[in-house]
Amino acid sequence: MSSLIAPWLDEVSNRVPEGTLSQFENESFVSATAQSITNGVTEAQMVKEIGEWSNAETLPKQPNAWKANNAVWGGGMVSEQNTVLLANRGIIGAELQVPRQKAHMVAIESIAGALGQFRILDAGIGATYTVNKAWKKYVSK
Repeated sequence: MSSLIAPWLDEVSNRVPEGTLSQFENESFVSATAQSITNGVTEAQMVKEIGEWSNAETLPKQPNAWKANNAVWGGGMVSEQNTVLLANRGIIGAELQVPRQKAHMVAIESIAGALGQFRILDAGIGATYTVNKAWKKYVSK
């Protein structure tokens, strides 16, 4: 991905190619993220149910219907501050976006013992990387 399409990649460290799954459909970011955050629902199951294109609001519907991990999944808009708070509580999915570009979804989790540092699981490139909380400016949902 070029820095014009994904400028957040210019601000990452500890990039690990093949550090997470690579999405199998061209635009199945949401379904691949569901696999990363639910630890049980597969990308293939999600694509079958919600289609290749989807969004943060649609993501929780299937895991909730399947009672994935006996959890209640939510989705929707949150503030930049709440994004950081949520990611500090556990792994979440987040849509990233820059003006005039399509949104992209990744999984975000805090790094234990590294205050303000987060590990990103990016199925779009099949890599993990580390960012700090200033990176939240790219999160749209």
